Amino acid sequence: MTASSEDQAWFMQTLVVLLLLLALGSVVAAAVVTDALAPRRLRPALQYVAEALGVDAPAPGSPRIEGSVHGLEVRIVGQLAHEDSPAALAVQIELGRRVPQGLRVRRRTRLDPSPPRLREPTFDTHVSVEGPEAQVEGLFDATVRAYVLDLIRYDGFKVTSRGVSFRVPELDREPEAALQAVLRGVALAWHLSRRPETVPAMLLDLATRDSTLGVRRRCTDLLLSRFRGSHEAMVGMGLLMGEGQPPELRMAAALAAAERDPRRARVFQGLLRAPTEEVRRVAAAELGMLRSGPGRVSLAPGATSEGRLSEAEEGRLALVAS
Repeated sequence: MTASSEDQAWFMQTLVVLLLLLALGSVVAAAVVTDALAPRRLRPALQYVAEALGVDAPAPGSPRIEGSVHGLEVRIVGQLAHEDSPAALAVQIELGRRVPQGLRVRRRTRLDPSPPRLREPTFDTHVSVEGPEAQVEGLFDATVRAYVLDLIRYDGFKVTSRGVSFRVPELDREPEAALQAVLRGVALAWHLSRRPETVPAMLLDLATRDSTLGVRRRCTDLLLSRFRGSHEAMVGMGLLMGEGQPPELRMAAALAAAERDPRRARVFQGLLRAPTEEVRRVAAAELGMLRSGPGRVSLAPGATSEGRLSEAEEGRLALVAS
């Protein structure tokens, strides 16, 4: 290699090192600007948020708020990209219970490959949910879904097993709006933490009480297929076969109950004394199916398209129940 080539190589190496140092210096400078300016510019807004949450105000010179709100650990950091930029809040709220490992909730994009999970059109269109089947579905009652739909408009919104996090803009210009966003995040984490302790209990709650039929059917299918031997599944069968329930839920519960199990007969004998006529009818039908041996399908031979029994089947089952 000639002296000229060596000089060129040395020059290029030196230039690369200088560029890397310049880039690193920019990052450090931005961090220094944020730390130095945040206390001065953000302190009134941060104090307002801290007071409203009932936690300690940030220490002098610090852009951080930390404390417990309704039993949930909340961490908030004021952020500035540069001196003239709007301030923002980075919010992190820990969940007060263990949620499934692998849970991930975020805004759905056009390229998102994850399938719809809850059979609620508005939610499934805008929100992507990943995680273990049944464990995840049971978390999302109507209140949780409403808070998620409200918060997905914020940058970086996500829910994982670690907690709820998102970024709120315009802190110093609209501190009240920023506070409301933080409060909704706390409410979401609190409601997630207050869901029933076990997966069957969560599914039973949604199968029998949710306001959306698609969610009820999804959770009914999961409860009666994945947890068919549980106490919650037995309770769900009795409730979902009741008069006034949607026909498809009544039929799903009745068909699930038709599977032979020694405990089923005792349950249906008890349901023969139920105050609701439809429950008594289905209980009589199930006892008839259990007594007539294997190979019979619950209610299907004598059920109408609305899930009720035909006149001929009612007459036969009246004898069975007598």
